[in-house]
Amino acid sequence: MSTIIMHVRHPPAQPHVAGSPSVAAAACKARFNSDITQLYLNDVGRLPLLSKGDELVAARQVAQACRTYRQSLLLSDFVLQNVTELLGLIVSGERRLDRTLDVWLMDRHKRGELRKRLLPNLTALRSLLHDNGCDFREAFSPAVTPARREALRENLVARRAEGTRLVEQLEVRLQYLGPMLAELTKIERRMNVLQAESAGRGGEVVPRASARRAELRRLMALTRETPQSLARWLQRSLAHRRHYLAARQAFALSNLRLVVSLAKRYQSLGVGYHDLVQEGNLGLLRAIDKFDCERGHKFSTYATWWIRQAIGSVLANCGRTIRIPYHMQRPLRQVQKAMREYLCEHGREPSSAELVRLTGLPASDTRHLLRIARGVLSLDQPSENTRGVNLGDLLVDERSHHPHAHLQLQMVRQRMAAAVETLGKRERDVVELRFGLRDGQSRSLAEVGQLLNVSRETVRQTERRALRHLRAAPQVAALADQLENAPETRHTPDC
Repeated sequence: MSTIIMHVRHPPAQPHVAGSPSVAAAACKARFNSDITQLYLNDVGRLPLLSKGDELVAARQVAQACRTYRQSLLLSDFVLQNVTELLGLIVSGERRLDRTLDVWLMDRHKRGELRKRLLPNLTALRSLLHDNGCDFREAFSPAVTPARREALRENLVARRAEGTRLVEQLEVRLQYLGPMLAELTKIERRMNVLQAESAGRGGEVVPRASARRAELRRLMALTRETPQSLARWLQRSLAHRRHYLAARQAFALSNLRLVVSLAKRYQSLGVGYHDLVQEGNLGLLRAIDKFDCERGHKFSTYATWWIRQAIGSVLANCGRTIRIPYHMQRPLRQVQKAMREYLCEHGREPSSAELVRLTGLPASDTRHLLRIARGVLSLDQPSENTRGVNLGDLLVDERSHHPHAHLQLQMVRQRMAAAVETLGKRERDVVELRFGLRDGQSRSLAEVGQLLNVSRETVRQTERRALRHLRAAPQVAALADQLENAPETRHTPDC
């Protein structure tokens, strides 16, 4: 989607700002943005407004230019083939119909009509594309006469027109057709390069020339166009695209005042005014694409919803520390409004049951919205009751041990290590691996045996000897009192 480009004069030179370089740079940037916004608003204020008749004419021009642009894109087998693949994904259930075709999710009647047409039109598209492929290959056969080649070309043109009609009945969104124009532009450039290289290098090595001609034939079969016919198609499509964008741009410029007036209502909500206007402009362009002037509605009334939706979306994404989904914004405001009104009337906050009755929302949704509405506090925020202390300093860490318990645990570990040192090397290895004294990971008898390259029974006997020795060691006797009060650190390995 293109953006609205306005010619804005450069603001005057910025004066020197005292203070640190970062503060000065921030102040200059803020003043620069303010000047840019003011110049933009001045230019918007000088734009002429359209009368009701002129608005209808401009809307019809945009609709006609868009229709012509779409049809010019669809007059290509490459585009029709990609559209056919998209429609096939809808039939198979891999894509949603309302996300691919231009239909509102809640318009059940139109969705039903499009779904009825989908399979028959898709079948007809596949059939005519298959016939076009056969005719295109036959047209390049050496045995074909010029008259037959001209007849095949006319058949291609007629089937493409029929394919365009079938796709237009399904109203495929323009956003899926535009990227194909860029892809065909790249293919056309490559075909021109291959054709020029083939014509300018007569004495080239045969394998390279053959590879170049093979790639050219592959691209021609992919697009079902010659380099010359593809260039003509691109020229027509790009001209229609420029005409469509110019018509839409002219219609949008005459409605920029509407965006400015709506954006003013959303200031001081965490997003700059300049950004609000830009997002509103994108919503305006979306409204122009969706507007149906034949229904008799006024464009400003229709565009207001799209502009507010675009502004509300950016506020939902950027206006809060923790992002709240856009679809939750409206019920959240409803709950907050009910809480304020109840507090003013009764002098207290309403309970959950009272909020459910006031808002008409389900109880589960109301509780969820109340959790969302809670404010966010910074851990670095100063405490109200204690000077020089932040909120983070007052929080209790349940995972940390008391300093006395931590010191006692360290003494226990040191005496346990001293007791284990009295064992032989094999016994010490078994005890440390079995009870996790090395790395904190206890192991089964089989795992210890695998590490020491001995049997499980050998590990069991070695463990028994080591434990008998430790029970009789004087270092272990001194641990009896400490182990009763020390934090639990013992492991219970699996056998």
